[in-house]
Amino acid sequence: MTFNIKTIYSLLKAVLPSLETTLIDKNLGFPYFTAIDSLFNEGVNLPPIESDGFLKNILPRLLKSIEDAQNNILLFETPEMIDRDKFGWIRDEEFCRQTLAGLNPLSITLVKEWPLTSKLDPEVYGPPESAITKEIVERAIRGFCTLEEAIEKKKLFMLDYHDIFLPYVHKVRELKNLRTTLYGSRTLMYLTPTGTLRPLAIELVRPPGNGKPQWKRAFTPCWDATGMWLWKLAKVHVLAHDSGFHQLYSHW
Repeated sequence: MTFNIKTIYSLLKAVLPSLETTLIDKNLGFPYFTAIDSLFNEGVNLPPIESDGFLKNILPRLLKSIEDAQNNILLFETPEMIDRDKFGWIRDEEFCRQTLAGLNPLSITLVKEWPLTSKLDPEVYGPPESAITKEIVERAIRGFCTLEEAIEKKKLFMLDYHDIFLPYVHKVRELKNLRTTLYGSRTLMYLTPTGTLRPLAIELVRPPGNGKPQWKRAFTPCWDATGMWLWKLAKVHVLAHDSGFHQLYSHW
């Protein structure tokens, strides 16, 4: 179902003020995961809506229901994947699947040369060599093949948001009234014998600036509590890079 522009503007005008006052801290966004869950499970109280207004009649695609004549409770439609597995979006297999089947299937590329290096000016952005080393890759694909064989057989793929985002890292970090950050990133994946992609490593990079040297680190899947959360947070950064690139570059 397609909405025309006027309908979308009307929806945003009616819904967003309620979301902002009910759930969203203007400096932090959603304060915790359950605030997002409540959009689907508990609903959001809206201002009074006319009984014959469009919100009552025209939003079956976007909104699950607007009910309770006194409170006007709005429920968003739960994504099908979340219905099946509430935390499926953060699992490694879904993370990789969405590089092809998600909103932005245009950025994944085949790795054709090694080592991974930046093409940016090292005098400005620091050493160009990636923190993802041959040892990290071969530790993850041991038993399948060597790094050289993986490249030759076209088994290594990458989301590369390093060079395109690195010039904006400090600009984003210096924005006033926003507690946010940005890195450049590289995500390396391996094509398994079953035809699925498996994440091997995520590199996050901060260029030198403000008196600090370049910082970079390669995160990998692991099994200790701290490492697991660092890996999850690294994936969240990549998802933010992927969606931002899709909106700002692919669309434009």
